[in-house]
Amino acid sequence: MLACIGYGSVFLAAGVLFRKPLVPAFIVLVWEAVNGFLPGVLQKISVIYYLKSLCPVEVPAHALDQGGPLALIAFNADPASPVVAILGLLVVSLSLLVVAGLQLRQMEINYGAE
Repeated sequence: MLACIGYGSVFLAAGVLFRKPLVPAFIVLVWEAVNGFLPGVLQKISVIYYLKSLCPVEVPAHALDQGGPLALIAFNADPASPVVAILGLLVVSLSLLVVAGLQLRQMEINYGAE
């Protein structure tokens, strides 16, 4: 549910704020995909960081000992507390929805253009 709210607000804001939202959407998708390989400070600027903090995955010890790159994706080195993760996702989503709503109120839609 929180993933739908978080990603939905991000992509809705991208669709409203940019004339061609494909490029910002691609940038967000790439950012979320490489998030496990980024330093801890940069990981906190993504939706997936807070979602992984809410439902951590147990990684077998032998996978961590082998040092495979997939072991980095499975867990956060410094996870956020559940309260911070939930409130952070909701606050960011609400703020993006407010910005998108304000932008939509200023848009002029001409239905007779075609």
